[in-house]
Amino acid sequence: MPDDKKKQIKTLWDIIKEKRLNSDSNESKTSDGIETTDESTPTKHIEKDLLIMGGKKSGKTSLLYNVKKKKADQVPATIALEYSNMTKNQNYKVTVCNFWELAGGRALTTLTNDLLRNSNASSFSVVITVDLSQPANVLSDVMYFFDVVDTMFQNIDESLQEKLVRKAKKKLSYFGCQDIDKINVFPIPVVVIGTKYDELSSMGNMQHLKNMARGLRFLCHSRGASLLYSGKFGKGSNEREHSDQFISDIFSYFIFDKKPSTKFHFDDAGLIRVIAGGDSFSSIGPIPPPPPGRGPEFTKADELMVEGRPEYEKWLRFSYKSFGAPTEAATNTSVALDAYPEPSVDQMRSQKQQELVRYRAVIRKELDKKKRYRAVQS
Repeated sequence: MPDDKKKQIKTLWDIIKEKRLNSDSNESKTSDGIETTDESTPTKHIEKDLLIMGGKKSGKTSLLYNVKKKKADQVPATIALEYSNMTKNQNYKVTVCNFWELAGGRALTTLTNDLLRNSNASSFSVVITVDLSQPANVLSDVMYFFDVVDTMFQNIDESLQEKLVRKAKKKLSYFGCQDIDKINVFPIPVVVIGTKYDELSSMGNMQHLKNMARGLRFLCHSRGASLLYSGKFGKGSNEREHSDQFISDIFSYFIFDKKPSTKFHFDDAGLIRVIAGGDSFSSIGPIPPPPPGRGPEFTKADELMVEGRPEYEKWLRFSYKSFGAPTEAATNTSVALDAYPEPSVDQMRSQKQQELVRYRAVIRKELDKKKRYRAVQS
């Protein structure tokens, strides 16, 4: 391949680096010190970032296609961390949303470490998808990915985090939140989307499924996150209309700052839709007692995840006894790098491996010479 064509190849990290340089040069500070885009000019240019992550095959790409109104007979599988964007020009305001979609379930979450930074924290949102047709994985997945969001803030200034938390609490109060002092609020908007509700509604013990929905409501409310269910329904059905409207509403709220509908749905056996701040611990009710019997033991990862968090432990214990332990595929945190090719990186990796093989061969020859020399001397 000619050298000029090689130079045109951009890796994912080249794109991230360019985006960081562009955003850092275009952003300014507001009076409260939070970095944001300048919206005072006649033509407003606003940039948002949205990360979509969740369990394997939990509908992340399908959800993104829905938001971008793209159609495909077969949705392609996501590779590692994929980037796309969407631009909306309305009322002299141009909004660009950068979508980051993470594949691999729990295996590739370290790829999110550099996405969140001081310059874009005030315009960053996270969507976490969970597959409702796999109830054994649901609560464990939500807890795990909540911890991933917390980890992303390790590189953010504490003073900025405090300002973002105050801003988040103000949004919660807009919906009359009664538990603001009891909530450990995420500094950025987070929404949990339970996908494949159409498959869940025909499964298992309905009371257990209702209690799982209460567990999801508890986890989301305790962190100031939104929660909604979605699924695939027949054309013209009320369920499909409600599901599509919920998705459109929540993304318009996150991306385009459009005020969402305050018509919440709390039916634990139906399509749940609760915007952050619209729920309450009193409405959710107490943690249900787990079904009788010993039940499976916590995995080591889940045991560490709930350590020091008694409410998490009780809800997870209920999930283990009701639906069994999370599947190995859901909790796997290792990944085969060969499944995610990156041409320039793979070429360098192959070159280094060859150099290592040659180096080891040279070392073996030197050792053999020393052995023969010692043998002659003796």
